[in-house]
Amino acid sequence: MTALPSNRSVAVVTGAAGELGRAICQRLYKDGLHIVAVDINFSAIEAMAQSL
Repeated sequence: MTALPSNRSVAVVTGAAGELGRAICQRLYKDGLHIVAVDINFSAIEAMAQSL
């Protein structure tokens, strides 16, 4: 697999579907980072990802 060049950082956010996790994801996304959002509640994490 060939890696694509990127100057963007990656952030891993656990508990991303909760209120604090969602706010962190929104801020980091706004700041230009790639987000790896992790949560046990799959439907909530899908909704959060769609909102970005």
